[in-house]
Order: sequence, then C-alpha cells, then structure tokens
Amino acid sequence: MNYYDTILTVIGMSLLGGVLVGVLTSVTVQTGIVAGSAVATIFVSHAIFARPPTPVHDPRTAYAAAVWLCYLVVLLLAYD
Repeated sequence: MNYYDTILTVIGMSLLGGVLVGVLTSVTVQTGIVAGSAVATIFVSHAIFARPPTPVHDPRTAYAAAVWLCYLVVLLLAYD
C-alpha cells in the first residue's frame, strides 16, 4: 500500500467513524458526519499540499482542494 492508498483508507475510516459515533452514541448522526469530515479534511489537506501527487503548480491540485472544501462547507451549511 502506498501513501495515497493509505490516505484514501484513512479518509474512509474518518467518515465511517463519524457515522458510527452518531449511531452508537447520543451525538446526532449529522454531527458525527461533520466531525468525521473535519478529520478527513486534515488528511486530504496533507495529501494535497504537503505531498501532492502532481506538481504544486498544477491547476488540478487547487481544483481538488476547492471541491473538497466546498463539500465540507455544504455539510456545515446543511447542519441544523
């Protein structure tokens, strides 16, 4: 397993962990998903900016970061 495979696994585990926290505790599922997404964002940011798979000046790097952050903002806005 290379670095990016590990990052993808940890992202999935973060999101699943957030769902499980919401299901198995008194925390709402929505709060668990937001928390899991926030944790996953740390790993995504590290993979994109600290060890990018493409050259840093590649516009795809900025696009990937923007898409992920938009996803997180949508989750936060949907949170009641």
